[in-house]
Amino acid sequence: MIEHNKQSPYLLPGSIITAGVLIAGALFFSGSQPASRQVAQVGAGVAKEGNAVQPPSVNENIKKVKAVSADDHLFGSSKAKVKVVEFSDVECSYCKKFTGTMKQAISDYNGKVAWVYRHYPLPFHASAQKGAEAAECVAELGGNEKFWQYLDKLVEKEQLSIEVFVKTAEEIGLDKTKFESCLESGKKASRVTADMEDGSKSGCQGTPYSIVVVDGKPVSTIEGAYPIEEVKKIIDAAIGK
Repeated sequence: MIEHNKQSPYLLPGSIITAGVLIAGALFFSGSQPASRQVAQVGAGVAKEGNAVQPPSVNENIKKVKAVSADDHLFGSSKAKVKVVEFSDVECSYCKKFTGTMKQAISDYNGKVAWVYRHYPLPFHASAQKGAEAAECVAELGGNEKFWQYLDKLVEKEQLSIEVFVKTAEEIGLDKTKFESCLESGKKASRVTADMEDGSKSGCQGTPYSIVVVDGKPVSTIEGAYPIEEVKKIIDAAIGK
């Protein structure tokens, strides 16, 4: 899996394309498009153009997404008509950008939109898996509020590691010994795996990947770290505005 990066292929040196295909079937790149539009594409190891917002997805796979429940990490009102279920990676730069976008959407829609966070650590991000487990340990020790506070703190970190995860847990007031014990046990790995399986069966091929759910029904996707204006267009289309 790889972060989506929508970008014209002619901007990439041939050597980078070749190396990406041989090593992992994926490319890492940046370019002239705004970072908010860049996503990483999985599969053939080639870039795809993406200068315009993609229309709401009609992919049947989104119907397989697990229903939002009390077990989920939800930001906003649980009674919100629209819930955006995001599959995310704590080490994904585009996911970090999307965090601000979702918080603004929740504010702008005044209780009508909520954000659900599910884990999808990408294999080429060395700290992503443990970062997801760390967030789950925080949720166990401090509840939903601390979970979101922890994610906000991680967004601010340039580099992630076990040491950073522990220090950040301390920063938000959690007991260091209890947190380390939870993280070292590996007991949260199964929760992360369950989220990943849910994402894969629901069409996730990279992060951030979000499914827009209206009144409990999955209706479309937000495939990438689109800016707020474009996210609003997708949400409005989903609710028939």
